[in-house]
Amino acid sequence: MKSDFIVIGAGIAGLSAAYELSALGQVTVLEQERVPGYHTTGRSAAISSLNFISPTVQALTVASRDFLTNHPECFGAHPLTSLRQSLWVTQPHQIEAHNAMRSEALDRKYRVRELTADEVVSLCPVLRRDKVSMGLLEEDTLDLDVHGMMQGYTKGLRARGGAIESNTAAETIEWDGAWWRVRSGERFFSAPVLVNAAGAWGDVVAEKAGVAPLKIRPLRRTVFTFEAPAGVAPNSWPFVYDTAEQFYFKLENGIILASAFDEIDSPPCDAWADDYDIAAAIERILAVTTLEVRSLKNRWAGLRTFAPDRELVVGPSPGHPGFYWLTGHGGIGLMTAPAVAQALAGLVRTGTLPAHLASLGLVAADLSAGRFDGSPVVEAAA
Repeated sequence: MKSDFIVIGAGIAGLSAAYELSALGQVTVLEQERVPGYHTTGRSAAISSLNFISPTVQALTVASRDFLTNHPECFGAHPLTSLRQSLWVTQPHQIEAHNAMRSEALDRKYRVRELTADEVVSLCPVLRRDKVSMGLLEEDTLDLDVHGMMQGYTKGLRARGGAIESNTAAETIEWDGAWWRVRSGERFFSAPVLVNAAGAWGDVVAEKAGVAPLKIRPLRRTVFTFEAPAGVAPNSWPFVYDTAEQFYFKLENGIILASAFDEIDSPPCDAWADDYDIAAAIERILAVTTLEVRSLKNRWAGLRTFAPDRELVVGPSPGHPGFYWLTGHGGIGLMTAPAVAQALAGLVRTGTLPAHLASLGLVAADLSAGRFDGSPVVEAAA
């Protein structure tokens, strides 16, 4: 099966990239699982925040918000975002961490407000007043509709003639001098451009293609849910974070989603929830709230994939024609996906970032895979 582009991986990164590339030619997406978004995408807390992230990620988040609030018709009429505050709760022994976060917030364009302990508890009444010293509030956090984003990109891709091949693992990958050729079982796929959006499997895909791995790190995070207290209005609390990143929890439609903020090295795999991490999160949450966890509604884990410098990698692999990296999304894949996909498509099409992204201060070199080995990034003329 021939096409103009092969995208390996059908998480939000792969699907959004495939959608943008489908405006340039025929796209085939290869997904090793039976459904797109099976691993990290479908296991996300789905929040868009403009603070405490790098300038590059911040710019990509700003551009992505514009897309998500003014999305194409293929995404339907239902909003993909909704406002939700984010609240960082500082315990008495976390003042140093609080001051560091506050100092960082002062350098940001987007507003973060310092709160007294009483103001913190008024926003989330289950917090124990004697356990809270102060807090920080971001008022323009967004909840993201993961299902809506995935369905919109899928619908848009297929409307442009693109194909998603599920249960299709890339077993061998070869470059013949003009085309990338991928074998999956008895099926063969070929295209002059291959996009590696395989998430935790990114280095595995690269090595199959004869490309040096980036030494990306898949880090497991365990998440669980339990029932909220009776009578609490849906989504009436901010997304609550511990200032020292010991836990977080999010109220959503009568259910509380929570995590210990864990980052555990893991091989690429179908990650499973860890009982220790669940117990640690519950212990930390109960210590500062009046919440009760009688039983768990659900539990899962996902792999958040980071490049060595914990920044995104978007663009060509030096010395390997037609091979493009799309990895290192960590915990910011959903909130940056639209702009990252636009960046990739621009780099594929012209070798430059789209003008609307460049105007936000984005530079191709900051996204390039070549930054790890000193390879120069030469942008084509606009």
